[in-house]
Amino acid sequence: MHLPAHVIVNVRRLRSLATLALVLMPVLFLLYWLSPQSLGFVAPTVPGGVAWGSLSAGQQWMARLLSLIPLAVAAWAVWRLRTLLDCYARGEIFSLAAIGHVAGVGKAWLVWVGVNMVLEPITSVLMTWHLPQGERMLAVRLDSDALIAALLGSTLWVMSWVMKAGRRAVRENEQFI
Repeated sequence: MHLPAHVIVNVRRLRSLATLALVLMPVLFLLYWLSPQSLGFVAPTVPGGVAWGSLSAGQQWMARLLSLIPLAVAAWAVWRLRTLLDCYARGEIFSLAAIGHVAGVGKAWLVWVGVNMVLEPITSVLMTWHLPQGERMLAVRLDSDALIAALLGSTLWVMSWVMKAGRRAVRENEQFI
């Protein structure tokens, strides 16, 4: 399928932004965890409202390692988006690869929501474990960001099913002509 030139230009711009995001995500992650003041943060946030300075070095490293999981999932989602945009830049709108990438982006955002929902209570328990009994905390969070990401992921995944069905219908119609 041939796309108008202005659409291809915009797809390439968005692809460049996705590439930039893939590069910046780990860099900003490292700056945030290793030198929060460099980004203007006082200290990293910890579930359960525990002060960062009250955590042991082991707990601080555990928090850093656990936060790598949603970062990796988000990077996977952005990578899938970038590969989708590669398909679009080549004019492959309804190719099986493009449809697979639409589904992949949707699944990645759903996994990101799930990972964050699971990690929040785990992190809150690990970060408050050093407190006396009765002050330890199990935090569960579902915020609007998670709901929007779940809605977006679900919508993209369903769109991939619709695109696949549309592709099948076009192929069947081509056989009759």
